[in-house]
Amino acid sequence: MAAISVAVKSGSKYEYGQFLGSSHSLQNIAFTETQNRTHLRLVREMEAIGANAQALASREFITYEVEVPKAAVAQATEILMDTVANPALNVNTLKRAKARCQADLGRLGETDRFIDMNVHSRGYKGALATPLYGNAVGEAGIDALAAFHAGTHGASRMVVSAAGVPHDAFVQLVSPMAGALGAGQQGDEPKSQYVGGMAVKDQAEHNVVALAFEGKDGVSDLKRDVLRHVATKLMGGGGSFSTGGPGKGMHSRLYLRVLCQDTNVSDCSFFHESYSTSALLGIRISGARPTDKLLDIAAREMTAAAGSLTTEEVERAKAAMEGDLCMILESASVVADDLAKTVSIYGKRVEPQEYLDAIRAVTPAAVQKELQAALATPPTVVACGSGSPSYDAVVNKLK
Repeated sequence: MAAISVAVKSGSKYEYGQFLGSSHSLQNIAFTETQNRTHLRLVREMEAIGANAQALASREFITYEVEVPKAAVAQATEILMDTVANPALNVNTLKRAKARCQADLGRLGETDRFIDMNVHSRGYKGALATPLYGNAVGEAGIDALAAFHAGTHGASRMVVSAAGVPHDAFVQLVSPMAGALGAGQQGDEPKSQYVGGMAVKDQAEHNVVALAFEGKDGVSDLKRDVLRHVATKLMGGGGSFSTGGPGKGMHSRLYLRVLCQDTNVSDCSFFHESYSTSALLGIRISGARPTDKLLDIAAREMTAAAGSLTTEEVERAKAAMEGDLCMILESASVVADDLAKTVSIYGKRVEPQEYLDAIRAVTPAAVQKELQAALATPPTVVACGSGSPSYDAVVNKLK
């Protein structure tokens, strides 16, 4: 199998005003119809070559990907580039996209949506505060969506990559297609500033808390980003009901120190989201306790990890991360996606050995220092359920 991926510098970070929700809409229009292909023709062509296609909008990228047998790479690439460059923006496609956007929001759940939105909107000022999920189709309409697409989907804003395909042959195949693209919007990147803050929702189906902090420099500093990934693996966690252990991490700190000790906690997980110049990391916890008590646990575990880590647990986390990296890079689709994004971010491919070297260089002291740096930033608190404390009270818990 081969995989072809296109990473476009687009996403909710680039949305404002009438364009809010455009990325989510474009995700749900992708691979349904183009200006050159009806829905029926597109589906039949994809089926004929055995292609599996998907698009995903995030805060800083929209990625389009096709996985296909190697013999059909040329046909798949042409379909992919047609989808990226020429989406059909008409009444019917917008109607279908609107229904899919609403279905996505429904699957996410009201509490999850509230937490994801507010961790960013309270944690940041600027571009990263823009909600990831939206449904602007009804408000933005065809003209606004077309303008957003034209501004973000230019050749200067995208990287086309492939895995399982000879490089020179792929360049020769793609170059004429890419040459037909416009330049896209130029100018400075939208700015974001981490500020911290709090959001509370008193009425919720169950008590849930997210406690987050900023990780400086985001993915632009590869070594610091690797430290945060190791911390994520080390802290681990999951749901107490998960088959085989929560998050399959039965040696993780949050499993051993929280889920195994407190039957009133149903889920406790560490999270880490990286962006080009910033990152969010913290703990999400839910259970049959008031939200202030859940916050006590999250604050305790963050400060404990920043204060003391053993060599054994750090080495275990490093080994697990190495194993995960080697396993996922066996997938052509993962390799193509990683290649497109790393070239877009760093201007080059980051080889697996560079990741492995960065992981192996991690020490307990380095992880503690990174967590201490995060704890020095203002906390972002999102609480759903009863018993929420004030923001000042949360800050005092962390002193």
